[in-house]
Amino acid sequence: MRLPRLPVWIAVLLLPLLLCACAESVRISTVRPGVVAATCADKAQCTLYWLRTQDWIARNSKRPVANATEWMLETLPPGNFDASLTFHIIRWPGPNDSGEIRFEAYCSTFMPCAPMEAQALQDFRRFVTAS
Repeated sequence: MRLPRLPVWIAVLLLPLLLCACAESVRISTVRPGVVAATCADKAQCTLYWLRTQDWIARNSKRPVANATEWMLETLPPGNFDASLTFHIIRWPGPNDSGEIRFEAYCSTFMPCAPMEAQALQDFRRFVTAS
């Protein structure tokens, strides 16, 4: 038994919809969500790292800050086809006033982000933990 073929006009209408759906999706980060970028041993070091986090975002993000609290910092989400990175950074508390700074970056394009997520993580880590 032979399966019926789709009329050509249906295929022509569906193809652009499929292509648009792919192009509109946000690119999944190559940096794991919430990857530990820095570990701090005590309250003073965690406070210093958090101040440096805020400074790094101010210097390096092309997107404005959307939310900033004592524990979380995030920039506005990217627009369609935007290669600039969006950041979501969390100050994660640990035992005895220790903690972690967790880093997430992504963009909204099927092309590489600018800068690449892994490069941004490396630069962030270097800046925040500098002596």
